[in-house]
Amino acid sequence: MSTKKKFEFSDLPEDWKEVIIGMMNEGAAIKEVLREFSMPYTAHEKFLKESEEYREAIRLGETLSEGWWLKEGRTNLPNKQFNNTLWVMNMNNRFGWKDGGKKQKKPKAGSKRDEEEVITKYKQEDKDGDSNRKVQH
Repeated sequence: MSTKKKFEFSDLPEDWKEVIIGMMNEGAAIKEVLREFSMPYTAHEKFLKESEEYREAIRLGETLSEGWWLKEGRTNLPNKQFNNTLWVMNMNNRFGWKDGGKKQKKPKAGSKRDEEEVITKYKQEDKDGDSNRKVQH
């Protein structure tokens, strides 16, 4: 009977910080990074608690990832082929948004959100020429 070795911090590649920052700077989610490292989520949770260096890299990565997704939405608003509903759903699920771009305390898996209302609001603001719209978190 074989027993699996626990994933240790030393099992991360030497360039682990660069991988995290690089992938998340392109919009990757943390689970994509974990997949790249073949790292279980339990090890990720352990490293978050025990390593300030790891925690800081993840926090920066999360900020970069959300920034990438925000830019995608902002730069594609005029694009008729851009799937606004899918983008809003991504923001809801990835970053705990609710309607209007404000974050929820805890996203509820499977809950329905009125993305059309948000899209209609943004389309109306675009028609009205409101280019000073601020994204709320």
